Amino acid sequence: MKGTIQNIFIGLTLMTLSAPALFTFLDLKLADNCEKRKLNHFPDFSFSEKYITDFESYFDDNFGLRNSLISWGSSIKVNLFKSSVHPQNVKFGKSGWLFYNKIDGAIFNSYTHQNLLTKKELDSLIEVWENRKINLESKSIKYIMAVWPDKSTIYPEYLPLIMQAQIIDTISKTDQVLNFLHSSKSSIPFIAVRNKLMEEKKKNKLYRRLDTHWNQIGAFYSYHYFMEETSDILGVVPYNLEDFTITYHDESKGDLLSMLGICETNSFSETNPTLQLHD
Repeated sequence: MKGTIQNIFIGLTLMTLSAPALFTFLDLKLADNCEKRKLNHFPDFSFSEKYITDFESYFDDNFGLRNSLISWGSSIKVNLFKSSVHPQNVKFGKSGWLFYNKIDGAIFNSYTHQNLLTKKELDSLIEVWENRKINLESKSIKYIMAVWPDKSTIYPEYLPLIMQAQIIDTISKTDQVLNFLHSSKSSIPFIAVRNKLMEEKKKNKLYRRLDTHWNQIGAFYSYHYFMEETSDILGVVPYNLEDFTITYHDESKGDLLSMLGICETNSFSETNPTLQLHD
């Protein structure tokens, strides 16, 4: 009996060790790659240390059962423990909200207010905009600056405590630019939809919980506010929300969930709107 158990254990161990190699050799895949990045490709052969490093990177990205193992492991950690498998990129917030938090990314510098400008940098930036505006107007081209807020800006109440602690100032780069344009009486049209979205979020969910992007209601209010604020410049009358049919559907996927190695899951879902313009 003891020998039988040992043989079964040895057999299972050999199968586990050989399965990735077998799937690699047969080029079989049980699951798709969900990561939002391009996997390393097979390197050109050369007698160099770089080739060894490149081949290792290729193999790490392409060995048999890789996608399945990542998906299974991620699903267990995410679904059971509500824990990120890549906390350096994606963090769990409150009420099931996911947030992008790559330290060396633009979003991190933006929401933590680590991208603030000095007075000299502000002067230089506005000078560039002013010159650009003059140049474009000489060609009968309208010049308008606009900024669109990140998810963490509109929904800071759902940020995890560690992300809240990373915010170093109460003023943002957008605040800096708005204040500077106002004080310098600049002619640059600068549209910031942040306050509008902060108002509208009291009535509707504007961003997707499992994704970095806004939903279609958030996109509509951003579009509508921008067109209203620039109507005297562009002469375009925006559609109203009543011009659309709004339907709602459940979604259990998003780019942040994909960064955790999960294409789609039944453990996380949210209701998102779809807007269809009336005929």
